[in-house]
This record gives sequence, C-alpha cells and structure tokens, in this order.
Amino acid sequence: ILVLAILAAPLVLAFILNKNPKNQRRFERFYMPTQVQISLGSSEYLGQVGTISLGGLSFNSNAIFKLGNPVNMKISSPDGKDTIQVSGQVVWMSNTQNYGVKFTQTEEQTLIKIYDWTQNLKKAI
Repeated sequence: ILVLAILAAPLVLAFILNKNPKNQRRFERFYMPTQVQISLGSSEYLGQVGTISLGGLSFNSNAIFKLGNPVNMKISSPDGKDTIQVSGQVVWMSNTQNYGVKFTQTEEQTLIKIYDWTQNLKKAI
C-alpha cells in the first residue's frame, strides 16, 4: 500500500494544483492567425499570433526573447484592417521560438476590440 501511495502522489498533487484557481486560465483563448509587431527596447521584431485572450497572447517569432522581457506589441485585427497596442511581459517560451505574453497594461477600449475580434474566432483548447 505504501508503494501505491508513493506512485499515486504525483497524480494527486497534479489534480490538486489543477483545481487551484491560481493555476487556471482566467480568460478564454482564441486562435487568431495574424501579425504582431513586437518592440523590445529600441528593437522591432515581427511575429505571428497563435492565440489571443483578454489577458495575453501567444506568438511565434524568429527573434529570441527571454522570460520576463517587457514588450510592447502592435497587433493586427483578424481582417488586417485595424490594430491595437498593448504592453506585456514574456511569461513562457518554448525552444521552437513560441512565446506567451501576459498583458500588463491594457486600456478598456483595447479589451473591447479584442473581445469584438474574437467573437467569430475558433476557441483554443
């Protein structure tokens, strides 16, 4: 029984952490294949948005960013006719140059635009 408890402990811990609201997403994510212009200091980079929510976005870029980098982004609407500007911080990354940014300063008008843009987009899993 002790061996079974030891083997089951990681699963139980994962289940408990998954139920913790701190570890769950606050906003629904949507697939939004559009362009993003990223400013880091005085450098400008282009990227491709993967998903977006009211709290942040994921993007792919050939540029190299580090965890914690503060970034300013200019995001194109799904139809390319409009843009928004947001500030954020890189909060995750993968070795395939995929990054996640949490918005740090987002005006209400910007959130309204993101909400409007995502109404006809497919929800991300």
